[in-house]
Amino acid sequence: GDYAFSGAINTYNNSNKKIVIPDCIKNIGREAFWNCNSITSLVIPDSVESVGENAFGACLGLKNAEINAIGASMFNTCESLEDVALGTSITEIPTGAFVNCTSLKGIAIPSNVTTIAKHAFLGCTSLGIVLVYSDAIAGQLTSNTACGSLIQNAKVVVFGSDVKTVPEFITANFPNVESMSTGKEEFVSYSTHPSPQNIFQVFIIPTSFPEFYL
Repeated sequence: GDYAFSGAINTYNNSNKKIVIPDCIKNIGREAFWNCNSITSLVIPDSVESVGENAFGACLGLKNAEINAIGASMFNTCESLEDVALGTSITEIPTGAFVNCTSLKGIAIPSNVTTIAKHAFLGCTSLGIVLVYSDAIAGQLTSNTACGSLIQNAKVVVFGSDVKTVPEFITANFPNVESMSTGKEEFVSYSTHPSPQNIFQVFIIPTSFPEFYL
């Protein structure tokens, strides 16, 4: 329920805990694991149907997560979170889901995700590599949309081979982007500057959603 373990798992400097939510759990309450700093790894199975706001907020020791359900501000200020694998049950990344996850280096958006809410990636200043497998999300990657915040700080953006709507002029709207590529057979090189070193590299990635680690 709400606040169930809030602050309880909290020996940050002396422990290393992996939390695996059991299959019998259908709902994770609001702030259920708030400020549980000893949690370093998290697994949420597809049996979980809903996650309350700030469920794992301020878990300062959390480094990686494999999740099949997500809630608003779920990882709010999880400053050590580096790696997140989004499962096929997730269709929306809600408001503030990864707000201020300053160590998050890269993320892959699977094809099942169709919506990214406002401020979902606000403050993710280290989010340098973004893989996009969702055609719906690719079509919304403009500077004035919520999806645009996904690549606000990205240097490398890669689109899966099934993505049909690769946005044009992405580098004009997002000056930090240094490299953009697609898994399609033909690849058009873009450049923010005429010099050869700025020609975008080509990345070929599979259609299926891989495990993603940096």
